[in-house]
Amino acid sequence: MGQKSMISRKKLKQSAVTYSFVLQDFIGLLIFIIIPIVYSLYMSLYNWNFANVKEFIGLQNYITMFHDMAWWNSLMRTFKLTLLYVPALFSFSILFAVLIDRIRSKKTAGFVKTAFLLPYSITSVIASCLWMFLYMDRTGFINIFLKTINIENQKFLGSTTQAMACIAVVLLWINMGYNIILFLSAIKDIPESYY
Repeated sequence: MGQKSMISRKKLKQSAVTYSFVLQDFIGLLIFIIIPIVYSLYMSLYNWNFANVKEFIGLQNYITMFHDMAWWNSLMRTFKLTLLYVPALFSFSILFAVLIDRIRSKKTAGFVKTAFLLPYSITSVIASCLWMFLYMDRTGFINIFLKTINIENQKFLGSTTQAMACIAVVLLWINMGYNIILFLSAIKDIPESYY
């Protein structure tokens, strides 16, 4: 009986350690993701702009939304951005992960991985400000470069045809490094016998 209670005590201690690791992530998930989603669903049932009294209107906000063409247009733009961004992200991430895996020098490979991962570590505000300077109509660095090779100024974010691609490029620049590291670690875990 003593050995059985020691085993159960040991399992209980292991479970406590395991749950303490998971609990930290769950608390963050609960505070920053789950509670705001539930609260926003609750708030969507009310007519309230934080200045007047809350008035319960049920599903009226959703009915209004589904009859609003601006909402459908924004949904279509989001869908187009997803179709442009997601396949490009995975294609380029796998391509660069394979190319980095082929680099034999550990220092060079480490430098390249760091260079790709660096944009992931900066905030979205800094990234958007940086790319705003690059995409500016007349004085942006990209337009200055294009002028040197005799290409006229581009509007980039001011153009209805170029803005989506410009946003996809920024998203790729920010997120590709993280995905490269994931794919690279997956490539390293493939046993040599499979090759």
